[in-house]
Amino acid sequence: MKKRTFFLLSAVILGVLSLSAQRKRIVRPALPKPTLTECIARYDFTNAAQILHEMAVKAAPLTRRDSLLVEARKMERAADFLSNTERVVFIDSVVVDKVQLLSVLRLSTDAGRLVSTASLFRSDPTRGIQLGVGTYINPLETAAISSLSAPGGTLRLQSAYRSANGWENPRPLEGIDSTFAQADMPYLLSDGTTLYFAAEGPESVGGYDIFVTRYNPETRQYVRPANIGMPFNSPDNDYLYLIDEGSGVGYFATDRRQPVGKVCLYTFLPNTERNVYDAASMPTDSLLRAAQISCIADTQVGHERDINEAQVRRKALQNSSISDFADFRFVLNDERVCTNLADFQNDQARKQALVWYKQQQQLAQFSKRREALQRDYGEMRTERMAQELRQLEIQIAQLNNQLREMAKAIRKIELQ
Repeated sequence: MKKRTFFLLSAVILGVLSLSAQRKRIVRPALPKPTLTECIARYDFTNAAQILHEMAVKAAPLTRRDSLLVEARKMERAADFLSNTERVVFIDSVVVDKVQLLSVLRLSTDAGRLVSTASLFRSDPTRGIQLGVGTYINPLETAAISSLSAPGGTLRLQSAYRSANGWENPRPLEGIDSTFAQADMPYLLSDGTTLYFAAEGPESVGGYDIFVTRYNPETRQYVRPANIGMPFNSPDNDYLYLIDEGSGVGYFATDRRQPVGKVCLYTFLPNTERNVYDAASMPTDSLLRAAQISCIADTQVGHERDINEAQVRRKALQNSSISDFADFRFVLNDERVCTNLADFQNDQARKQALVWYKQQQQLAQFSKRREALQRDYGEMRTERMAQELRQLEIQIAQLNNQLREMAKAIRKIELQ
């Protein structure tokens, strides 16, 4: 009896202890896996690529599978860009309406201009010809690179030259194929070779990305454009990248973290050589903040002097006028001669006078080239030289006519 009582008591005690242990054990539900959107938002591109591959395996039809695989490759490319994020010093930023982006840019006179494509060309919906947003015009106002579409096609970068009768018919840039869809917002550096632009397509990591290409004079076409990577490109739309070499300042526009219809325009210090973060030695969170441009103050530490100097240069160049050039002289009449933009009282006349001056500079360049070519032609008469001389004579005559008509228009506006 005692033995039986002992076993019963032992069973009760074990049961109580087992129940107590079960009550102490906390069963937590498994955390849900992050969605594709969440992975992309947090720059977890590796997991985003894995999710897309899993979706592609289950997808039907084949076209859907192929599109998912394209997106997966984008995420794999983004993961590579993240680990090679460029170290960039950002000066400041401002949020503006997307439609006003071009109007708020203030570049030095030697940087050329970015203007609305609609100010130069006309769309033709009946023929399927559409216009992009931005057109780059060189400092001499003689050449432009625009975003235009051929009938039924996507936006392509095309070049056009100014003649006596206005802008000639644009021609597509050789070497930039239709892979770079909806190409827009071109900007050519002062070297006349390096071209930046925005485009969307399989070569990007988000919507619009920034690409760079260079003109090869031997092949007479641009080399295949390359994505400039992070922090400038992102899963969102990155629209504009340019470097004002006169002021030593760059500009970059993106709609990341912005409401619909808004863009953030950043000012930064361009690197002379690409300098990337050491992703292997820095905390992951710090790398993510740098790639996302989470805080521009983080990038400024230790660069305060460079930033101040850049700000001074930018302000001085933007406020400079033609009075800085000793050879500027515009005769309005027997009593008034303008040697400075400020001498013009009419704003429109002042703007036209700047264009007139740049055309005068180009005429001087053409004339010098003609003189040198005439000397060479006197010693060695070749057909190539003869053709170039004939072309120069035509261009010089056109410019002279243009300048005469422009001068008449400026006088009429200023003296009315």
